[in-house]
Amino acid sequence: MIALVAMAANTSTAAEPEARPGLLTIPVPSSIDGELQTCRLHVPDGDGPRPLLVFLHSWSADVAQDNSRWVDLALERGWIVLLPDFRGVNNRPEACGSRLARQDILDAIAWTIERHAVDRGRIYLAGTSGGGHMALLMAGHHPDRFSAVSAWASISDLQAWWEFTRRDVAWRRYADNLEAVLGGPPGPANFEELRDRSPVAHLSRAVDLPLDINAGEADGRTGSVPWRHSLNAFNVLRTARGEPTVGDELGPGEPDPLYERGVFLRATSGPARLTIFEGGHEDLPGAGVAFLEAVQRPTAW
Repeated sequence: MIALVAMAANTSTAAEPEARPGLLTIPVPSSIDGELQTCRLHVPDGDGPRPLLVFLHSWSADVAQDNSRWVDLALERGWIVLLPDFRGVNNRPEACGSRLARQDILDAIAWTIERHAVDRGRIYLAGTSGGGHMALLMAGHHPDRFSAVSAWASISDLQAWWEFTRRDVAWRRYADNLEAVLGGPPGPANFEELRDRSPVAHLSRAVDLPLDINAGEADGRTGSVPWRHSLNAFNVLRTARGEPTVGDELGPGEPDPLYERGVFLRATSGPARLTIFEGGHEDLPGAGVAFLEAVQRPTAW
């Protein structure tokens, strides 16, 4: 059965077990400002080039977050797994999808490729919630660096998310985080900065990238990221391909054996897929890994 855990945008930061065989802690210097980012790397035994899964921590977490459900599935397949730290929690300007944070991920991948046998046609990126935001953002800014991307419960428009979270006391801290990142509420003074960090502004560049976008239909009611963020991200791809956008009407919930629950909406656009499933603010690692492992696509490394 696919492992299933409900998550808020501040997914638990409990540390991943240190005793895992092949686990390395690697300090990677930023190629922009030289700051060291402490990343984690899992290198299973084996010879020859192997796929690389890059998994991104969530909004209120850092590299110490326990993402072992994804890690375990990748290691079972003999993949190398990289867990970058891209400026940590999204509560300061250097984090939250900044140019520095994006380069941290690229620098960590480059460090790994230089030192280990990575199959450059199978470099996969995934993340959930704030990690999904960053996965979609990397897909938009650097679509040629990844073979495929799987994003779950993702924030796609920071302006819209700020407006949503500031109205609800349960999620107000995320609006406060964004204001700390931007130096104040969204407005004309920080419009370009907000746009640079919002996936919907860049995903039109990713029309040829196999992109797996997923959200639970209850997210936004029981969770902090309305599922329409995923729909809107997908519709950027549709529009860029000259296809009609997908509406927000949900179906009755058709059973899906891989997701092991009902699917209310599914659509495709080129190599991209949108799935709105029965659930909340969560991910289904088995379904995500299945999408990724079916793709082999050259990357610009």
